[in-house]
Amino acid sequence: MERPSERYQLLGRLGATPGGTLHKAFDRHLGREVALRLIERRHGLANLRSEFVAIARIRAPYLVEILDYGLTGAGWEF
Repeated sequence: MERPSERYQLLGRLGATPGGTLHKAFDRHLGREVALRLIERRHGLANLRSEFVAIARIRAPYLVEILDYGLTGAGWEF
């Protein structure tokens, strides 16, 4: 899995979220702008993975779609 610095180009900060920050970013693989949440506290990627997989299965018009998750080179979760 790539670090966000390789796959994503940060375009600007959108705001704060519980435990992290939300950024506007460009996904070089998909060729489109996306929202990228960087999580400040390390919860353990294994714990977040199960949460992300469960959320990714939900389809609703008021939820954003999860496209990717992982760790940055500095150890931040996204």
